[in-house]
Amino acid sequence: MAGSWILMRSALPDDLRVHALSELTELPPDAVVGKLLRFWAWANENTRDGVLRRATDKLVDDQVGHPGFASALRTVEWLDDDGDGSLLIPDFDVYNSKSAKNRARHTRIVGEQRTNQRRGSTDDQVSQAARTTRAPECAQPVRADCAPKERNKEREKETKKDEDRASARPPLLPRISWNPDDGWSGITTEHRTQWSRLYPLVPIDRFLATMDGWCRDNPNKRPRTKFNAALTRWLGREQAQLEMNAKDGSNDDAKGTSRTRGHRGIDESIPIRRRIGEP
Repeated sequence: MAGSWILMRSALPDDLRVHALSELTELPPDAVVGKLLRFWAWANENTRDGVLRRATDKLVDDQVGHPGFASALRTVEWLDDDGDGSLLIPDFDVYNSKSAKNRARHTRIVGEQRTNQRRGSTDDQVSQAARTTRAPECAQPVRADCAPKERNKEREKETKKDEDRASARPPLLPRISWNPDDGWSGITTEHRTQWSRLYPLVPIDRFLATMDGWCRDNPNKRPRTKFNAALTRWLGREQAQLEMNAKDGSNDDAKGTSRTRGHRGIDESIPIRRRIGEP
């Protein structure tokens, strides 16, 4: 649907999540990359927004030809539930949406134009040197391989950027779980530290208590797995709304209580079902 080609990073085989998938599926990392290509290519033909409607884990396993691959994707947060019986591919719009492909195509075209310009300039210099040389024995050797070297430098820069982005990603945190008897479990100091850094306006303890109540009140809508991803989405929505409230001057609780129309936040005056929506 979104196009007949997909974007894959050149540094993907070295991604820590690929190696985590390798351990979970007992497949070599190169085979995992191949399975990911099959999965993302299949998804690319069946969704425009990253939501695989009416898809199941078994269907994903059948598409890649390996049982348990969908479950492993959930573990590394490359697959999640949409909340209405569909599957969700996180960050699909970053890599495989139409706009992302247009950006990649534009970058490639601009890069090729710059390379051709450098190559043409180098060819002109070589031709000029050949015309002004009086005799072969007096001519200085001319280097004509500047363009390939420039291309190699550009590739090295892109690889370095990919490595920097990979190293800048926050480390994978322990899995969080929830059940009606014990509530949240698995939340560590690392979780709270990272959440406080990424979502400074959200009161973490109050937010967790609110979401615990929502899960208890909505047993049919709450997520069954991947609570890490669910909490990240909810916290992101709350942070965005609180920032909007701060700009508009409509936030009357300095600790982060959101009160605005149509927001899925944790305002106690709005029913939880409306505040959060289907996770």
